[in-house]
Amino acid sequence: MDVSGYAESRAGQAAENRANPGQEPRELAVHLQKRFGASREDAERLMVTELARVQTEAQKQSYIRNGFEEYTYVACGNADVCERCQALDGKHFKVQDMMPGTNAPPMHPRCHCSTAAYEDSAEYEKWLDFLEQGGTTEEWEASKNRKARYKDNEGIFQTLDGRSKGRDVIKPRNIMKEMKKSSIGTEMLEYLQENDIQIKVWYGVDVDEGLDGLFEDGEINIYADNTKTVRETAITVIHEATHAKINKPNTKSQELQCYVNEYRHQNIELTEKVLQDIINHINDKYPNLKWE
Repeated sequence: MDVSGYAESRAGQAAENRANPGQEPRELAVHLQKRFGASREDAERLMVTELARVQTEAQKQSYIRNGFEEYTYVACGNADVCERCQALDGKHFKVQDMMPGTNAPPMHPRCHCSTAAYEDSAEYEKWLDFLEQGGTTEEWEASKNRKARYKDNEGIFQTLDGRSKGRDVIKPRNIMKEMKKSSIGTEMLEYLQENDIQIKVWYGVDVDEGLDGLFEDGEINIYADNTKTVRETAITVIHEATHAKINKPNTKSQELQCYVNEYRHQNIELTEKVLQDIINHINDKYPNLKWE
């Protein structure tokens, strides 16, 4: 039997069972010393280390319960703090990756370091404001999850679902497949990919019923609650991609080019009557824009 490994395992169990507030490691070490005949110094060293491990696990569970995604390593204030711990001091890591001996205490025997919850300062202020308005931490976390639940991301496409319950979403790969059915759709998709123009497909956001998409600040936003189908979503991407490619302040002439590309994708013949219908639609929908 690996006596040292067994003793360490039992020390961990003892630490978990006996880690009560105010209980000294020396008291716990007495139990270990009697059980295994270890020296007092070795027993205390093992118990101090194992108590630190138990404390780290308790902190991790607390961070998870309270919605913290990251934590900060806090090196002990002792003058003899080791270089390894000192190098980690102030750095922050993902809670899900929290691992004693790697990025969390104990990093070594008799390690006295700790951790603290980390929150981005801007996000922290928003959280405080939410609490001051009567909200709870649980409601804050639920709100964050609803607003930024990534349902499906692929390439330049990013799907965000703000609905209270997840439902089916239009897959980016199906949007791209639909765009590739026409030469203009393929051309627009290649332009977006080559220029790394991001496309965000939104669900559950409060926009006007007639607003299907928007090219703004260098990215395309698609409102899938309005586009509803793969085909209409792809057509809207083509429309907004035309805006992105022209990349000038919007005009009625620019809208005409966007709609022409929509019709080209659908293989609709651009007769004189069809073009006039498009022009009439633009005049009605965008009265404040000018023809150029």
